[in-house]
Amino acid sequence: MLNCFKTITATPYIYPVADENTGVRKCILHKNFSMFYKVYDVTILIICFWDNRQEPMFF
Repeated sequence: MLNCFKTITATPYIYPVADENTGVRKCILHKNFSMFYKVYDVTILIICFWDNRQEPMFF
């Protein structure tokens, strides 16, 4: 999981966009666990951590 944060810090646009309208991106940390985040100019905002076994919340 720590490697994922290092990757996002170095190349924040590497993970796919989950929602085109908002620009929110999805990083799969584990097969059952994802993180949604948004990239601003010099800031990366972590929106939520999601259990992939649940129904999709908004994506």
